[in-house]
Amino acid sequence: MSRVLEDISSEALALPPKDRALLARHLLASLDEEPEEDVEELRYAEAERRHQEFREGKAKMLPAAEVFARVRRSLR
Repeated sequence: MSRVLEDISSEALALPPKDRALLARHLLASLDEEPEEDVEELRYAEAERRHQEFREGKAKMLPAAEVFARVRRSLR
């Protein structure tokens, strides 16, 4: 974490809870301002990258039932 970010974080954490919540809402809303076409382009690029890894044998597919079973076990 950069020094500037550490300073901002420290100041933000020193705010009263209501102000921190408002700041958090503003920060989260700012992430949603990315143009939708950029998000779609990023999703497509990620899907292509994962498909390429699968074709090259760098990744393997798992049945959904197995994935969900692993998640359930990890949450216990």
